Amino acid sequence: MPAVSLELIKKAEIFTDLSEKELAEIAALARPAAFLKGDVIIKEGQVGDRLYFIDSGTVEIGLFDSLARFLPFTRLTAGQILGELAFLDGGPRSASAVAIDAVTTTAISREDMGRVLEKNHVMAIKIYKRMLKGLAERLREMNAGIRMLMGNLRRSNF
Repeated sequence: MPAVSLELIKKAEIFTDLSEKELAEIAALARPAAFLKGDVIIKEGQVGDRLYFIDSGTVEIGLFDSLARFLPFTRLTAGQILGELAFLDGGPRSASAVAIDAVTTTAISREDMGRVLEKNHVMAIKIYKRMLKGLAERLREMNAGIRMLMGNLRRSNF
């Protein structure tokens, strides 16, 4: 019996292309994780050993400034993932993630996912293709935000 239902796994965008058998393999690795409003789910600089899929709720991604104020730059909702950069490259978390309301997630460890994907290269391609598509979309959003900030700076003669 999987720790997380197949229905929850199916909601994650990166698993859209997987077969029922592949989804069952992922569900066997997954563990539920719940967070309250204001909880820090991921902290910038920490080791990235888990990938999170948002089942419900909203998460803001951003950075903490020198006064410990959280400065969000994007929001993620059900079906989206967080923690994928550190998950992919094994580096430290590049940003923080904070629950802005009650959030339920499904978490999979980097080690567990790596073992499964090493054995099933076709599944790995499907997952990484979706993950890269999501990263590209976020990068485009970030570029648009930077463009807007640069325009505002130019108009203010900064």
